Amino acid sequence: TIVIQEPLTIVGDKGVTYDRGRGKKGWFLLGNNVGTAFDLGNNRTYSTVYDRVEKTSPNPADFWTIKNIGIKTDVGVPKRTQNGISFTNQHNGAERGIYISEVSMKSLDKCIHIAEQANPNYWVTVATLNVNNSVLTESKYGVYAEGRSYQTAIEGNQIEQNYEASIYGNFDGTFRAVNNIIEGSQKSGIVFKSVLKAGNGPATQAIIESNYFEALKDSCIDISGNRQCAY
Repeated sequence: TIVIQEPLTIVGDKGVTYDRGRGKKGWFLLGNNVGTAFDLGNNRTYSTVYDRVEKTSPNPADFWTIKNIGIKTDVGVPKRTQNGISFTNQHNGAERGIYISEVSMKSLDKCIHIAEQANPNYWVTVATLNVNNSVLTESKYGVYAEGRSYQTAIEGNQIEQNYEASIYGNFDGTFRAVNNIIEGSQKSGIVFKSVLKAGNGPATQAIIESNYFEALKDSCIDISGNRQCAY
């Protein structure tokens, strides 16, 4: 696992691919005993007082960019046991400005993962999560938000052949899923599971347009599990 605490840009040398047949070279291969490829913002320090020298702030206002990277399990490693890009930091402000573009992920547990909160006083939160022109396939989940994803835009992706769902989790604020291919041998397409945590009452404005759904075993769009979220 590569743990990166400061906001940055990660740019690979290969564009997105569906990986049919031999696929592309230049994959970031996950070996045994690796939990996730990139853990962004993990255990970064925070404070209630802004300090430029110590790099602490009550509101991190971070910007992360990940582009042109392929992540999948290595040969011989059990599939759907590892994560691609995770956000796990427990703090009192959101990771702001997440741009994931032209990324390929395959055979993972969660391709893009916002972790569950461990500290009852703080959310694991990303704000303005943008995922576009990417391929998330043959995993358990494409985008999985156990923590809170506020202002989410998932546009122009192939999110398919995943075991459980393409997009799943705790989405608050505006949620956009536009021009995606969501299909193939998985239980559900888009699943909303927003719940009350740390005094926050999630309210979702879901904008779902011009997507292609095919061959889902359960639902294209599932909001049946929500009793505390306003839509």
